Amino acid sequence: VNYGCLETMSSGTSKRSSGKLEQKTIAVIGAGMSGLGCARQLEGLFAHYRDKFRAEGQEAPKGVVVEGRSRVGGRVYSRGYQSDTSRSTLKRGNRCTAEMGGMIITGFDRGNPLNILVRGQLALDYHGLRPTTTIYDTNGEAVEQKRDQLAERLYNDILDRVSDYKFKTTPPATAEGDHEMVDACRDSHSEHGKTIAQIEEKAQLKAQRASADGTPAPFVAETVEVVPVSSDRLTGRAHMAPGTPAVHKAAYKARLMGWALKDGVEDDKDLELDNAVSAPGATLGSVMDTAISQYRDVVHILPLDLRLLNWHIANLEYSNAINYSQLSLAGWDVDAGNEWEGKHTQIVGGYQQVPRGLLHCPYPLDVQKNKVVMSIRSYDQTQSKAHILFRDSSTLSADIVVNTMPLGVLKSNTVEFSPSLPSWKAGAIGRLGFGILNKVVLVYKEPFWDATRDIFGVLREPLQRASLNQEHYSSNRGRFFQWFNATKTSGLPTLIALMAGD
Repeated sequence: VNYGCLETMSSGTSKRSSGKLEQKTIAVIGAGMSGLGCARQLEGLFAHYRDKFRAEGQEAPKGVVVEGRSRVGGRVYSRGYQSDTSRSTLKRGNRCTAEMGGMIITGFDRGNPLNILVRGQLALDYHGLRPTTTIYDTNGEAVEQKRDQLAERLYNDILDRVSDYKFKTTPPATAEGDHEMVDACRDSHSEHGKTIAQIEEKAQLKAQRASADGTPAPFVAETVEVVPVSSDRLTGRAHMAPGTPAVHKAAYKARLMGWALKDGVEDDKDLELDNAVSAPGATLGSVMDTAISQYRDVVHILPLDLRLLNWHIANLEYSNAINYSQLSLAGWDVDAGNEWEGKHTQIVGGYQQVPRGLLHCPYPLDVQKNKVVMSIRSYDQTQSKAHILFRDSSTLSADIVVNTMPLGVLKSNTVEFSPSLPSWKAGAIGRLGFGILNKVVLVYKEPFWDATRDIFGVLREPLQRASLNQEHYSSNRGRFFQWFNATKTSGLPTLIALMAGD
């Protein structure tokens, strides 16, 4: 697959066209990673098939990218330091930068196209993030590793048990599926991700088992469920692996994990989450809070343990950029199992080098900046082209318009579409949501932290000090819960605090 910053050869011997041939225009709105990637891919295809276009009596289409900001990159924005950079640790030619937006390439190995783009095509320097973490308590002292591990095991077990409920829904009586979800191009969670074809094939095999000659049908393995087995301290995402959801009783599992059971608690004591799951408006957060509360009747959970549990919850909220009380119990991890594998990575000197590379290599794309789109009028019977109107009153005509504007811009209705977007598109824009992830970048003269680690966490007190009430943690756990040591990639002693929520 040819993608990225490649110099594409023509599909044959290029011949000069005799006279002026028709040439179409494709406009890409937005110069973020998706817009630049789209434009670069189209330019490569147009160059590759230039001779075929000319054989059909037209020039290969030309592409133009329009961007509302004065820069490229979208949410990837590396801002140069204005402070003294004479003590930088970066190689000569790299600037000292602060990552104001996206900064981590998750899963850098084995298939991630950014691996090819960064290492093979742009030859950018990068730093693989180390997952080892130190968590500091509210008094500034490092939490004992054994206690930290106990809390993490309990958190992962709770996530296992809550996630188990997505596999317990009753499947539809027929393989036809939910018409509303099919019309909305969505998969039903109650189908466990199985396609209609898989269900029909399974039914056919069952019928074949009753063949006339009595020969048994070949064995077909059942679909293996994918369940969370641990949490990623760098990204907050749940690591998924094939297996069976939580099968042991809670008390027995807690004892296996190293927790001491309360007096009188037997190994067969379990959590009862059915009522919490079936309650109106149940969410991932509401059910997990119930599980934490019930585990307090099984093992001795101290205020320190609750602070540790809520650090992991805050890490999950960081991954989703929203409070977990607003996450769907059935669908919060619908993309699980599709993540890129390998180390998480940061670009030395700034992530914005990647979109800049897409812009300039192997030759510059046609990008018009400071072009804020006001309206897009599609062609109809009276006009053969689409027309884009910008805030500065200028216009652009194009045969095809590719829209990569952010979801927030689309939800704000500041861009007029004529004709209006179809209901299935407008409905999706209205239903989709996104959260807030704030960042604070702090630069120091000298690092006072362990510079050999890329990440450390800081626990937070609940609203009421030393409280054992889980509700007292919800509004306070996500503030400054995680720090990244960005010294190696920024060039100066730098800490980046990540805060989920507003």
